[in-house]
Amino acid sequence: LGLGLGMVFSAHADVYLGSYQGYEYYLLPSKTKKVTATKYEVQMERYVAQDKKKDGLAQGSYTLYKRYIECSNKTVATISWHNYNKQNKLIDSEKMSHLKYYEIFPRSWGSALYDEVCR
Repeated sequence: LGLGLGMVFSAHADVYLGSYQGYEYYLLPSKTKKVTATKYEVQMERYVAQDKKKDGLAQGSYTLYKRYIECSNKTVATISWHNYNKQNKLIDSEKMSHLKYYEIFPRSWGSALYDEVCR
């Protein structure tokens, strides 16, 4: 039984993408969808591991992002985000009215995302 549960968990495990300024970034691979031959819709989590920034999110809180990653030119755009407190209660959210693509920089969560999705 324990082995079976381990296999189920690993099949849906989040993929760690790195940390920055007290945040940890994860890809939720089960939510990844191919949009075109080179573009994917992904869901990510930004977890507050250490409350270093004063952004209203305490340690244990998290943000779920829906993003597009364009593999052909190494860019990423945020579609929407939802902030949750550590009790999993929605604090606020936003769906972008205009998508803005940003270049993915080396040695960043975006670079790790690119390596995981576009490889």
